[in-house]
Amino acid sequence: MADAFTPDAFWDSAREFAAAALDAQADGRFRRVAIEAGTALEHLAKACLASRSPTLLIELRGEGGFGSLLTLLGIAGGAGPGQVRTVSLRDALERVQKLVPSTASMSDLLVLAGMRDGTVHAALTDEVEERILAAFVQHCDVLLTDLGVDRAEFWGGRLSVVDALLAEASDRVAHRGAVKLAAARARLAARVAGEDPRLLQLARQLADTRNEFEWDAAPAECPVCESLGVATGTRKDVYPVVYTETYGERTIFRAQAFTCSICRLCLDSPAEMEAADMQTEYD
Repeated sequence: MADAFTPDAFWDSAREFAAAALDAQADGRFRRVAIEAGTALEHLAKACLASRSPTLLIELRGEGGFGSLLTLLGIAGGAGPGQVRTVSLRDALERVQKLVPSTASMSDLLVLAGMRDGTVHAALTDEVEERILAAFVQHCDVLLTDLGVDRAEFWGGRLSVVDALLAEASDRVAHRGAVKLAAARARLAARVAGEDPRLLQLARQLADTRNEFEWDAAPAECPVCESLGVATGTRKDVYPVVYTETYGERTIFRAQAFTCSICRLCLDSPAEMEAADMQTEYD
């Protein structure tokens, strides 16, 4: 029973669902794309979790998951066939996010999860559909690298389709990022023209002196106005744990998005941040 929850079993299943997703996309059946792609992504994420420990697959809902835990560990007395409960797609994505850095948009991946699960019924526009599909193939490639799986083996004869989707997505991200940077520069210029320069300097000083951040946030310099903005993402302790006199325990911060209160620049993904020449991972 536990063999069904191995990394190899998960990624092999994910390969079938990923192929079905791309076929549905070619046929213009986007509702089916969401179902197939969401399931492929869930199984790949679970493969990454299982490759570290089968216990990472457990759905954390009280003692009801104890039987599932025993089964995943190969211990007698566990849950029977069909009774093992593992983590949902949404939770699997969030768990893997803490372990595997990715440039894919987490917000787009969560929309895909909502569409697969029926909580989101349709993408709003063709552009959103394309962004969701691009995020799917981007994140799959990242997870395949983490698993040490050859992407050509996973995508098979559809590899050229995936590469075309990634190239197109890269062009769109670069264009979208350039538009956002230009808009932020225009807003900043209008603000400087309409305000006392001392007020803008004061606003920058207030942003620069903010020194308390939640666990999912960190300071980052804005590429437009050079003020201190806020990057949101995840932190991960570095093992073996390293301590220094200045900073204490060392952690890596992986940014997923960025906002600036001065020029109101808003970058929604690591890919957009990289297109703006911003770091997405740092101590």
